[in-house]
Amino acid sequence: MTKQSIRNEVLVARDAMNPMIRDMLSNTIMDNLISTEIFISSRIVYLYSSIRNEVDTVEIIEYCLKSGKKVALPCSYISQGIPKMDFYYINSRVDLINGFKGILEPDRRKASVIKANDMPDSIIVPGVAFDYNMNRIGYGKGFYDTYFIEHGYNYSSMKPNLVGLCYDFQTGYDITPDENDVRMNVIVTENGVFYGERAF
Repeated sequence: MTKQSIRNEVLVARDAMNPMIRDMLSNTIMDNLISTEIFISSRIVYLYSSIRNEVDTVEIIEYCLKSGKKVALPCSYISQGIPKMDFYYINSRVDLINGFKGILEPDRRKASVIKANDMPDSIIVPGVAFDYNMNRIGYGKGFYDTYFIEHGYNYSSMKPNLVGLCYDFQTGYDITPDENDVRMNVIVTENGVFYGERAF
């Protein structure tokens, strides 16, 4: 299957999910995530605002904030035709406003700027599909892969850990990565936590 055919198949299935099932699976995925040593030891966590029946991140964001972790979310935009993201710390979900494509993002008037020497310990990454070699298919715009490449974050870098969140039916595909695709170090589903060879 091509990337686009995989993307189409998964999105149809995900969009059709019953909200009660989505919430139940999201809660289990959150429990699996927060029980990992990677997450427990993470002081700075980059997260995302979930859309379109993605694994719900509302409770994860709240949990991180209550646990004293520094939490940052992205502001996305297009600059000279290139997809860009800047991450900002938030103190509360009240700090979020509608941004690019209606996705909740930090209100720059309230959010704190990431300091130059503040490297995240974990980046929680959305995705459409994943395979067991830790390859990821996103929505096709390249926001995350561009960000990772610009900051030198990849599968082999010492940190951060790149953690993909998804439902189990989004895994198991045979994905042929492009040159600029960045692999995850960890994938978390309702069925467990799957580690690549490099995860700290």
